[in-house]
Amino acid sequence: MPARLKNTLGFACLALVGAGLSLGLSACKEEKQAAKPVVRAVKTVAVKRVNASERRQISGIVEAVNTTSLAFEVSGSIAQIKVEAGDRVKKGQILARLDEKPFRLDVEGAEATLRKTKADLVKETANYNAQKTLYEKEVASKAAYDQALATYTSAQETVKEAETKLNLAKRDLANTALRAPIDGVISKRHVDPAVVVSTGRVVFDLQGAGDLQVSANVPDTMVKAMKKGDAAVVTFPTVRDLKLAGKIDEIGGTGEEANTFPVTVRLIAPTADIRVGMAAEVHFTFTIPGFKTAFALPVSAFVPRAKGTDRTGFVYVFDPASKTVTRRAVFVVAIRGNDVLIGKGLKDGDRVAVAGVSFLHDGMTVKLLARN
Repeated sequence: MPARLKNTLGFACLALVGAGLSLGLSACKEEKQAAKPVVRAVKTVAVKRVNASERRQISGIVEAVNTTSLAFEVSGSIAQIKVEAGDRVKKGQILARLDEKPFRLDVEGAEATLRKTKADLVKETANYNAQKTLYEKEVASKAAYDQALATYTSAQETVKEAETKLNLAKRDLANTALRAPIDGVISKRHVDPAVVVSTGRVVFDLQGAGDLQVSANVPDTMVKAMKKGDAAVVTFPTVRDLKLAGKIDEIGGTGEEANTFPVTVRLIAPTADIRVGMAAEVHFTFTIPGFKTAFALPVSAFVPRAKGTDRTGFVYVFDPASKTVTRRAVFVVAIRGNDVLIGKGLKDGDRVAVAGVSFLHDGMTVKLLARN
């Protein structure tokens, strides 16, 4: 073989060997890089023990504790309406009047009847006394005496009846004026002037002044955990930063729409800002049977079971010694705002991952975020 050809083949072989060595070294380097584990950084929080209670919020409307519908006790034509919805009234104030003329005529007629019956009584009294004297002297007969006594007694009863009718007529005349039974605010007017109203027809709705309450419809699942006297907190969308204490005053015994029950919460110390008809939010706190305390965690820390109830699932507990996380089964007793309350599965001192938990697995090596 010529020397020149040998040299050419030699360089080619060296080139191939060099290339192979280069590829081998590159492959080893990539394999070494691939084998280096990636340690995920996690954010954790230390669990904190809180009272095991559940908080629920229900919308309601402010009402007066004393609410009444006002109506005339007699029938007639409305002559005057002196107040309108929204007016504040005092106890005894006249709110409306009926036409008095028919009632005054009744009073005058009753007075005339009474005068006549009294005159008749005077006459029959004289006749009775005369017959009694004659009978005692044995001049008049027993029959004449008995007749005079019966007529006299009837005249007395007729006077009493006439007096009763006059009193009733005067009462009816007085009832032509509709008066406020308590201090308060007229919440609604139901009739107009000149309308003929019958006895008992509602003319005004009156909200009593002073004590206020919030009326709300509460789901049946909550009502069973309530009792009269339980505390509540009331807020108002139109009055910022105002929180008023209240207590449950009444719990309805009959369900209404959508399986709800009427519940009233009396405001303990309402302020001047609160008016009848305002929207309110009632915040109830319920104790959880079987649990005095629980551990509060952000909702993001909880991984619900793929199958099962929404109260069972897992959290990842960080072990600082091994720098790993352990998946631990837990039981949720309540949800409070953005937190879940864990009743079973955790203990004091545990640190739990609260972010990126969907990327974690049992026994995974992790590191804490620097700011954690």
